[in-house]
Amino acid sequence: MTLDEAGKQIESAIQMYGPAAVGIIDRILGQVKSEISQEAVDALIESHDLELRYNISPSGFDLGSD
Repeated sequence: MTLDEAGKQIESAIQMYGPAAVGIIDRILGQVKSEISQEAVDALIESHDLELRYNISPSGFDLGSD
């Protein structure tokens, strides 16, 4: 997955599911973290305002921390 693909998937999930998209977003961020880097995850969180919308903070995303 590229960073651009991940961003598009996040936007699609937000548009389709609104507040219920958090689980899908969590899965996308986990995949980005494992395939690219934590820095890429942080960039997605910031560029899609996920901290404000879903309380997902940059560098605070930890795969499997439910």
